[in-house]
Amino acid sequence: MSQRKQQTHQAPLYDMGAICNLTGLTPHVLRSWEARYAVVTPLRRKNGRRAYSADDLKKLRNLKILTDHGHRIGTLAKLSNNQLEKRLKEIESIDDESTAHKGPILGVTLLGETLKARSQDWTLDPPNYIEARYTSLDEALADPARPVNEVIVVELPTMHEATLNEVETILKELNGQHAIISYRFGPEQHLSNIAHENITLCPGIISQERLKSELARLKTTVRVHAVRQEPVYARRYTDAQLARISSLPPAIACECPRHVSLLLSELIHFEDYSSECESLKPGDRELHRFLNEITARARNLMEQAMAKVIEHEQLSV
Repeated sequence: MSQRKQQTHQAPLYDMGAICNLTGLTPHVLRSWEARYAVVTPLRRKNGRRAYSADDLKKLRNLKILTDHGHRIGTLAKLSNNQLEKRLKEIESIDDESTAHKGPILGVTLLGETLKARSQDWTLDPPNYIEARYTSLDEALADPARPVNEVIVVELPTMHEATLNEVETILKELNGQHAIISYRFGPEQHLSNIAHENITLCPGIISQERLKSELARLKTTVRVHAVRQEPVYARRYTDAQLARISSLPPAIACECPRHVSLLLSELIHFEDYSSECESLKPGDRELHRFLNEITARARNLMEQAMAKVIEHEQLSV
């Protein structure tokens, strides 16, 4: 009787077919994730077949949803289920508010060592969101999947008129529209007379509430023109990588790598073109800014498609 009760209360196990049906993953992707990233460690039945627990199912469902939203499996694999669910709640909040709000969605990147550490538990008023945190500009530039955001929040020890050139460089390198500068020391009387269209000066340590206030103020001005309704990421593949992918022999008789790489190249060229037009033709600035960001969104989606093709074809880039 005790053995029967033990079997009755034993947690359910799922075979690979059931896991794939319940998560939407293909067997190939599931095996790849296990081999490369050890996302789960299934049990083995007596016949050698995999057996997945309810926790495995939950984690794989979360990973499938997050990767479908553009998150990289390499950055998600070691996260716990609680951490994955926290990210899912952020996505759901953004999606819900995107449909409820007609105004712009402001993506925010935080730049600064202490700012990164201090802001780990910060949340913004939806639909605004914190997309990335970096200790320095170099760390941000080294991230191939860094986001392209409207607002860059930079923490500096001092602020002078000459520092504005440094801030302009940060905006250009990170494709930001507006910078909020938090600084400890600076000539207040002199700085207060400096008017800069794309920079907001915030003396002192910036807090979560102050950041919310500054973002609300920016959305009521003409300084930030956010047109997208989802994050847009920096380029994932270089021109050389795309050229190499298009020439690689596929593992199966499939032309997808070549076709997707050619489409990506065209989108990248038009994205660069619309960006140049935005700066060269002030009268058409709004149109070209819109075209640039819409193309960036399309490019990001095709990069997700390329990642799937690379994984499926087991290509080396």
